[in-house]
Amino acid sequence: MKGVALAGLLLTLTFGPTVSAAQEQGRPLPFPAPPAATTTNPLPIRSAATQGEPHHLHLDGDTLSYCDKRGARAIDLQASRDAARAGTCPAAEEPNAACSQLGIDVEVRAPLSAPDDILDVGGISIPLKGRVHDCAVDGTLMAIATGSRVNLVDVASAMMITIDRAGGERIVVGPNWIVWSAERGLRWIPRPQP
Repeated sequence: MKGVALAGLLLTLTFGPTVSAAQEQGRPLPFPAPPAATTTNPLPIRSAATQGEPHHLHLDGDTLSYCDKRGARAIDLQASRDAARAGTCPAAEEPNAACSQLGIDVEVRAPLSAPDDILDVGGISIPLKGRVHDCAVDGTLMAIATGSRVNLVDVASAMMITIDRAGGERIVVGPNWIVWSAERGLRWIPRPQP
């Protein structure tokens, strides 16, 4: 009996109080509170090949405009049709790995000697898998591409949906779609609605 009590005390000292103990004491819970705070995308992912890395991703309704080695392109996301479009392509811009200038209170932290970044959103820390490559925002929904995952975070509720476990390079989110580049191609799904 002393051994069980000692083991319980050691676990409490090592890991702190349990989730229910923290709730009883009125303290905030760490994010995410698995498994309820993180869900996985149930939607099929569509894709299209590109030549070289796509850049200047821009959503307009159901159309994604982008540039690759072929020049200016557009994809009808509903029909999955890719075609050339008029216009020229500027040089590729730097991705938003710091998630800065998005109009929301967000910061990316990269702990020393750790392979994963942490996203601080409105006072809540959200651990991510991998290093952040790019971020985009539409309203209160933030899309994040890391080397290991593509996530959609509802900033208002601090809920995160994992969209793709393969990671991504560049990302854009709009009212109807989330689109990201990965391995010389583009991938997209209809945006999950809360």
